[in-house]
Amino acid sequence: MILPTNDAWGEVAPFMEHSANHETKTSRTILIVDDEWALAEVLSAILRDEGYRTLVAGNGREAETLLKAEDVDLAVVDFMMPIMDAPELIAWMRGQPALCSIPVIIMTSLPEMTVRARARDFAAYLQKPFMIDDIADAVARHLPSEQARLRP
Repeated sequence: MILPTNDAWGEVAPFMEHSANHETKTSRTILIVDDEWALAEVLSAILRDEGYRTLVAGNGREAETLLKAEDVDLAVVDFMMPIMDAPELIAWMRGQPALCSIPVIIMTSLPEMTVRARARDFAAYLQKPFMIDDIADAVARHLPSEQARLRP
């Protein structure tokens, strides 16, 4: 299945927290940041099915609010968003001692060379549209180990 990439959120779409109805296999939290509501919801469902707790924000500014309030293990971020895009969000995260080591996976329809010209310090690049297994594999591959997570 290829994930959808349309249906924009408004600029003021509220962020959401999602957790699986069944007991989760892990306490790991994934932040999904995307202004396309349908895609964010699909990604959240996929990752909940994998046993993760998910948080969803519609832009980088909403993600900032969540990152200040929640323990996040990894972020999956759309490259182009209103208000604050991925390069701005990553730069802000890298300037925060408590957040600077959180891996970020960028997803976009833009070529990787274009993304690398504007963004630094991200863990992985996923080109839209992508397959469900691609996102699950990327998250599993780039999540910090439990030992790294527990270090001060």
